[in-house]
Amino acid sequence: MFLTAEGMLPTLQSESDVEQKIILPLLTSPAPMGLELDNEGIYSKVSVKKLVIDKGKSRKNYFPDFSYVKFGLPLLIVEAKAPGEDLVEALREARLYAAELNSKFGNTVDPVTFVLASDGHQIIAGYANDAQPLFQLKASECSPSNEEFSKFQECFSEQSMVKRPNSYRRKSGQPAIGSLES
Repeated sequence: MFLTAEGMLPTLQSESDVEQKIILPLLTSPAPMGLELDNEGIYSKVSVKKLVIDKGKSRKNYFPDFSYVKFGLPLLIVEAKAPGEDLVEALREARLYAAELNSKFGNTVDPVTFVLASDGHQIIAGYANDAQPLFQLKASECSPSNEEFSKFQECFSEQSMVKRPNSYRRKSGQPAIGSLES
């Protein structure tokens, strides 16, 4: 998925390289190489709502590099960084954005369940409401033969991402996301 024709990881010099050469292929490539998310639901930073978020010492407008939206609900927030930048901080930024976005939906549903960050060499990902990532993968480990990557794919599949907001909706008596009852 990420490898060049020579079987090497692509040259990555900037955040944009990471977005285009690592994250988009990861999100959109069919299984078993990627997450096979619907291209129509992937929104880049130019089309994602900017939110004012307190990022430590300052408050400023923030928007993630990508979000994944299904049935009108944001489910995944993705933060890209240039190679070598702090991925723990990147995941924290994604979690802050997810928390702020979830607060807009009231207490019956927290649609943003998952966050992901990558610097092109490593991918860390987990739940939006948990500081500890579930997965820490080197980009070179993202292959169908890697058991941890397979677990990551299962966890971050669209089907898995929709489960959590649907459980909130069922508890509140609302129809499931994507059901014909909505």
